[in-house]
Amino acid sequence: MKKIIKGTIAVLILLYAESTFAIGNNHRNGNAGGTENKAAFQFTLVPPLGTNGIHAGKYSNAISVNLIGGLSENERFFTLSGISSVIKGDATGLQTAGFSNHIGNDGILVSNSIRLRANVPGYGIGLGNLGQQYAIYGKSMEILRRHDEFAVRLPYIE
Repeated sequence: MKKIIKGTIAVLILLYAESTFAIGNNHRNGNAGGTENKAAFQFTLVPPLGTNGIHAGKYSNAISVNLIGGLSENERFFTLSGISSVIKGDATGLQTAGFSNHIGNDGILVSNSIRLRANVPGYGIGLGNLGQQYAIYGKSMEILRRHDEFAVRLPYIE
């Protein structure tokens, strides 16, 4: 029991120290004219429950560890996510996740290999509803169909 308490206290101190470092390590982003937050390391359960808090999507991280999922602006060296990560900008190095990684400025790309079943009809009603929701914001989704893959590109709504 003492080991668990000591381990928990050590992790909390490290998370506090890292979040303090990340908040103080801002610099001007030459492309956008705004500020870009940089963090050497970030840890997240699910956004916003992590070292970068509610501003996780505005951080560029060198190393990210996400127990369930993560959100960031850019990733530089290594990203590990239990289920999925969303990187709004660019990623270099190794990004790995249990299910999916979504990388890019233009939105999220969700894809799957096509495994058609003869006895299950596909009406596309869900995609139609999703398209109508995007139209409210003046955006549109893109459906990509290839002989072996089905993908949907969803733009970010901010």
